[in-house]
Amino acid sequence: MNAGSYLLYQLLHYDAEKLPMVAYIIKNSVYLFDKTKQTVSNFRSEDVFVDLLKDFTRCEVKGYIIYDVAEQGREPHVGLPFALWGMIVVTSPNVNNFKGWKKQNGAMGIVMNCPDESDVKAMCVWKKRNEQGEQNGYWKQVKDRMDEVGPILRYIFDGDKFTDRKTDIDKVINVVDSSNAKHYIGVMSDKLWEAANPSHKLVQIVRVRKDLPTERYLNSPASRVIANKIYVHLSTKMHFMEIFKLLMHPDVISLSIVLEMSGTVTFMCRGAVNIIIGKLKELNPPEGRALQQAALQRNPAGHPTEFVGLPTKQGLPLKEKLARYGVMYKPAVGNFPLVDAFFFMESPRRTLVGLQMTTANARHIQTSTVRLFKERMADYFNGWEELSRDLSWEIIYVQHADSTPISDWQKCNDSANLTEAENREIAAFWEEKVHQYQVSITAEM
Repeated sequence: MNAGSYLLYQLLHYDAEKLPMVAYIIKNSVYLFDKTKQTVSNFRSEDVFVDLLKDFTRCEVKGYIIYDVAEQGREPHVGLPFALWGMIVVTSPNVNNFKGWKKQNGAMGIVMNCPDESDVKAMCVWKKRNEQGEQNGYWKQVKDRMDEVGPILRYIFDGDKFTDRKTDIDKVINVVDSSNAKHYIGVMSDKLWEAANPSHKLVQIVRVRKDLPTERYLNSPASRVIANKIYVHLSTKMHFMEIFKLLMHPDVISLSIVLEMSGTVTFMCRGAVNIIIGKLKELNPPEGRALQQAALQRNPAGHPTEFVGLPTKQGLPLKEKLARYGVMYKPAVGNFPLVDAFFFMESPRRTLVGLQMTTANARHIQTSTVRLFKERMADYFNGWEELSRDLSWEIIYVQHADSTPISDWQKCNDSANLTEAENREIAAFWEEKVHQYQVSITAEM
């Protein structure tokens, strides 16, 4: 949040008699503000400034130093601070920026959280305070950016910087593999976790002080989009069992996340699929419809073997906009409608298989959700209207073995956002076309 410049502003407005001097150090420049003379001097060397501080100390001149770390891995000058001068180092959590200096000076650590959604929304309102008609649209644009790259102000308020940040994030993700995946396993979680050296393009820090004498920080995903991008990337780089073992960390990964991640991967492993087809149970459809074996049960070899991440609102379109068989499609957003992932099968019949991971024993499905899913599919895939015309639909509810299994057909309820005719049409489609199944997964799969 530009903490260095904020602190400088506050100190420059502090009582000049109590604090006559303020120094702001960033990169290779030292700016010295003399509040009594109302002047500012620029020193191109920290060594020159340190020599000047010796003279100030002899003259008992008080001041304060703000050291804004701009170069990663570069600690403050060993000669700072001096008597009568306070000092704060503003830095990212990279310990190479401050570890030695902190130990030498007995400095206290202070952790500052990133701005939350309410902070950012207030900033949007202020920025558009004279354009009230633009406030909602502007907030939506900024919110979409924040959902993708995290709440970093310099990137979400600037379109060009936002685009550059997305590129940087993708570059970092591309170098994540089995050797360093342990640093990012918590990114796929809804819990805080510790990691020695994660890239802070992918995570954000969270201030923690409960039951502790001093502050410390834990890591949190910078955004859900980043978490899903990492998962999709790892799925193309690592073996199924490697990912599954990484996910089995109950201290880091909650049960719902384990289901979402491991449940998806399970359907890409032929050995696991062979077990799944023996455990699949069809939920009794509405009266008048016969039971039907799942497509996977009749053709287990047709399971997906490739991973593709679906684009986000701000992301690039799919490279291939044709629906492909044998591909697991994983949305990069956490609120994707109806299912968590899906794939297409060509045989024994053209089928869309949706995977819904859940710990609950029932799902509340609305007609508006089904319509939104179809709209998203039309956006993602060319020729969706023709493809969907003769497509069979299956939804598999994937649950943990410890969860109460879904045993009843899940109805599609009317939505207040749709007309009576629209509700009736979608509900009829749901009852006539969609087959539902349930399966419980275990670590032994």
